Amino acid sequence: MRQLNYLWLPVLVIIGLWLDKPIISVLLIWCAMSIGLATLNDSARYTAFWLKKETNKVPWWFRSLFFPYYAWQKGETYIRTRKNIRKEPIKITSNLFISPTIHMTKEAMEKHNIDAMLDLSNPLNVTSWFNKDENIDYLSISFTHLKQNDLLRSLRWLHKQITQQKNCLIYCDDNSAAVVLSAYFLATNKVKFSALAMKEFKKQYPSLKLTEQQTQWLDQLSRNKSLALKQKAWLIANPVAGRGSWPEVKPDIVEQLSPFFDLHIHETTEEKIAESIAKQAITESVDLLIAGGGDGTIKEVATIAIEHNTSIALMPLGTANSLVHALQGSVAKLSPISNACKHIIEGVDTLIDTGKCNNETFLLLCGLGIEHKMVSAADRNKKNDSGALAYLQGFTESVINHQAKGLTVTIDEQPAKTVSIASLVVANAAPFTTMLAQGNGEPNFADGKLDLTWINALPDNTIPLASLADLAQSTLTDTHIGDNVQHSQGKQVIITADEPIDYIIDGETRQASALDIYIKPQALSIVMCADE
Repeated sequence: MRQLNYLWLPVLVIIGLWLDKPIISVLLIWCAMSIGLATLNDSARYTAFWLKKETNKVPWWFRSLFFPYYAWQKGETYIRTRKNIRKEPIKITSNLFISPTIHMTKEAMEKHNIDAMLDLSNPLNVTSWFNKDENIDYLSISFTHLKQNDLLRSLRWLHKQITQQKNCLIYCDDNSAAVVLSAYFLATNKVKFSALAMKEFKKQYPSLKLTEQQTQWLDQLSRNKSLALKQKAWLIANPVAGRGSWPEVKPDIVEQLSPFFDLHIHETTEEKIAESIAKQAITESVDLLIAGGGDGTIKEVATIAIEHNTSIALMPLGTANSLVHALQGSVAKLSPISNACKHIIEGVDTLIDTGKCNNETFLLLCGLGIEHKMVSAADRNKKNDSGALAYLQGFTESVINHQAKGLTVTIDEQPAKTVSIASLVVANAAPFTTMLAQGNGEPNFADGKLDLTWINALPDNTIPLASLADLAQSTLTDTHIGDNVQHSQGKQVIITADEPIDYIIDGETRQASALDIYIKPQALSIVMCADE
């Protein structure tokens, strides 16, 4: 969209304020503010909240509020394109077309059997307003500012349509089509470099060119394998996870993921656990495993993925969903399903560390003392009744009723330490809500180290209020605070005791005579959005 000369806009405002005609004054100020704000907003790239929807419509309230802007642009565009309308799309492959304008006739679209549209035009461009045919799949993505997440969303949607033998049309009003087409050719291994991909269609439309910066960006994404098109996806869902919300959220998940993946849903049962379904998916060459459930279900799927070097994605359906919160931040708590779908659609393979405790995989942590008692107290019935509050109740009970535990702890090659603890947590990853693991702030899930946080027991099992206060401060500041809490890091931790050790591993209770815990760096590939 051409940028406006802003000089005459304040003039309109001044005239409107000066005139003694209220109706004319309001109209002049409305026109100036509408055109000025819309243009400035487009320049600043803040277009997300009025992006065209799946019906290819800008929200009615925005069209009404900014009517002068759209009326002006509609007239200018009509005059500028009246003699220059392209009525036929440009054929790239047998079922892939591009068009630099939306002014094609309905006859032209029917001639080429167009049944899928990827609209890359500016979301404020009124030339792309049209009534979407109900038989045509449609996706609108603004490419006014290139982002890797938007590119991956475009590629995965486009690939789904093409694999279903649909004729796809890409609309564009700049060189965004060149970027998407080059990326698609790279992702499907049709060419080796993006410069070669451009030769597929630049003869037919010479104005579509990649800049040097775009070419380097695409080549880097290709080398990093960030353009992977994972098509066949299995969602392994635990229907009783959390408070049994699966039947309610299932339609929303299917609606959001189906346009981008060949989605198959498999629900776990008492006889068919998540691990066995994941093994079946591996034998059927599934591209992506989506673990839907709590931390226990995710761990089952992840264990198989690690063995077979396969990526997984996360769909939080549990009560705490600690791993998702640790990896994706607090936004995963506010809008868990939408956030998870966004990561699955727009994400790239990201390597994280995992741990082993007595040869059992864990993604989050192993806990003794207060942490163990808290999780044990929050059984399935309490979680069904109270949700996440069950953990808070369990924490309160475990702090009040905790018992000192004598342990011998060896970290890497350091001398063994004999300690009496109220709580000890060995963490690979933990969200800020897991306070007992925050001895030095949130553990880094990709640093190749385990984080040990322990609270020394007080005489007569007195409640360690000072230690809990230090942990709360450490959680907020991401630093080690005070002498009441001990923190250390290492790659291997060995724990022994004179009596059997009760502990939890990713929310599951266990007992052993000794614990051998060690880190496995970059062992699991999880699909997550790249930081931009």
